Amino acid sequence: MSFMNKISIWVKEHYFLTSIILVSTFLRIYHIDFQSLWVDEINTMAQATPYQGFRETYKSLLATDLQPPLYFYILKYLFRIFGYTTLVMRLFSAFLGIAGVWAIYLLGKEIFNKKAGLLAAAILCLNIFHIHYSQEGRPYAFLTLFAILSFYRLCRYIKNPSYKNVIIYSVFACLMLYGHPFGLFALLSQYCIIFYYFVLYDVKKRIALLKHGAISILITSILYIPAIPLLASAANVDSFWIELPGKNEFANILSQYFGDSEIILSIVYLSLIIFFIRMFNETGKYNKLIRADDSNYINSYIILIPWITACIVIPLIRSYLKVPMIIPRYLIIVLPAVILIISIGILQIKHTLVKYSFFGLFIIFSLVDIFVVKDFYNKRTKTDFRGITNYVIKNIHEGDELVSRVGWHYSYFFDNSTPKVPVLWNSFDAYVGTMMKWPDNYKHPFWFVDAQNAPLTLNPEQTAYLNEHFYIHNRKDLYSALGIYYIYKTTNYFKPQFKDQSQLNNTNNDPLELATNTTVSSIPMHLEKGNYYILISGRSLPDVSVNDINAHLSIKINGKSIGGIFMNENESVSTQQLKFHLNTTEDCSVEIIYDNSFSLGNKTRKAVLSSVYFEKI
Repeated sequence: MSFMNKISIWVKEHYFLTSIILVSTFLRIYHIDFQSLWVDEINTMAQATPYQGFRETYKSLLATDLQPPLYFYILKYLFRIFGYTTLVMRLFSAFLGIAGVWAIYLLGKEIFNKKAGLLAAAILCLNIFHIHYSQEGRPYAFLTLFAILSFYRLCRYIKNPSYKNVIIYSVFACLMLYGHPFGLFALLSQYCIIFYYFVLYDVKKRIALLKHGAISILITSILYIPAIPLLASAANVDSFWIELPGKNEFANILSQYFGDSEIILSIVYLSLIIFFIRMFNETGKYNKLIRADDSNYINSYIILIPWITACIVIPLIRSYLKVPMIIPRYLIIVLPAVILIISIGILQIKHTLVKYSFFGLFIIFSLVDIFVVKDFYNKRTKTDFRGITNYVIKNIHEGDELVSRVGWHYSYFFDNSTPKVPVLWNSFDAYVGTMMKWPDNYKHPFWFVDAQNAPLTLNPEQTAYLNEHFYIHNRKDLYSALGIYYIYKTTNYFKPQFKDQSQLNNTNNDPLELATNTTVSSIPMHLEKGNYYILISGRSLPDVSVNDINAHLSIKINGKSIGGIFMNENESVSTQQLKFHLNTTEDCSVEIIYDNSFSLGNKTRKAVLSSVYFEKI
């Protein structure tokens, strides 16, 4: 029989699982490179770079990330084979995520039955939390996959204690440890499960279990030796950016697992309740230590509850005794256990129509949440370093300086751009402070790029200096990232004053937003005769034109119209200019008239003004 015929037969016998795997593949690959790399993924690209040696990668991890090295070494060689790109990195995570869906089917089938495996695979397939981390270049999908496979092989070993099974289990357990330090807590839960059976067994089986246990520990320890220095360094960390768990920390994490969807969470909680009610009824039948062969319910309980408990309780205790360490993505290791409990809970509904209607609602609302509510594949959710970089590259000029508070992260993009642009690593206030000390050296335009919604904080003296000597010529705001282009004012630039409009011409304030038709007038200022430009920086809101028309401004000088401009949209502040001529030296006042306010549904067309200047030609 040919290989293709074997595949065809397998697909026919497993058509539902095949469909789940195909859907999982689509959901984890579609728009996989839509989001920009965010901070942690930039770290991954830097640490797994194919341009440095094996030892240098290890030293980089030891100095910065403290993650087990295997994931990064695999990526390093994938980069060497397929190219050093974001797509290669994320496709590796997608492959791990798809394999995780297949693996949870195996585990569900092993601890309960085939239906539980299929339901668990379908739920994980559509789980937005798992999809998210299957499209991210970090080892969380790696951790999830090998956590599932290690518990699967543990179950196989418990049912059939043999040297072959203990060796396979040990290899998968070690791979789980290589996914993330939290794998250690899951490994401790597995050893607790093994010890439970040690207590149940007779003397002969205990001796065999001791031998197997020694082999398992030996194999895991030997394979994990390369990561021990990293684990030791991570264990010695006594301060971290993570905060102590809040009052509803684990409820919030469970909510994040399922996209914070109230309807999906309602089904989740009902399924969990059904599981535990059935479990309590089942365990009540036994007046002795429960065994895995007593029933499928007991089997699932013995495996899943220690898994969840160890991975939550140990980090919780350590968070209060040493350093906080609980955030949702670290606890992705318990997501498969939660999903298996949900699947088994759904299967306890006796009425067939109700049971599959219940499951169907879960599937429908999961799809609605992904594609409609969250608009997962089209809505930015990661800091848009890439978008800001592309915008600056298109608009930067020779002689412009590029400054960033997060220069290490932006350097990754600008070093790989065409042309390459050097990034000066400096905070906004420190850079302005330097300009104030040596003003003659800082009369050139500069870009300041930032991220993570950090405020542009300046003291009053720095704000006054920046307003006096620079104006904002261009600005781009994207998701959690921005780029601002400052132009030095020569003696040919003149700044009009606007009464009661302090936002205008103030580089450190939010811009002036006009929601209704209105006129903004300046206080008259003295100008010599000659040719001038009026430079107006701003944008149109919302990001997409309302009724296909952007905000329009009509401009008058001393009551005389000199023209009009349509503002740009697409999240950028840009500067437009109109030319005018003064026949005589006179006092001049400018009127900026917003004249096409419009509302359509819940969208209102608005004009946003940042600065207004005169430039003598």
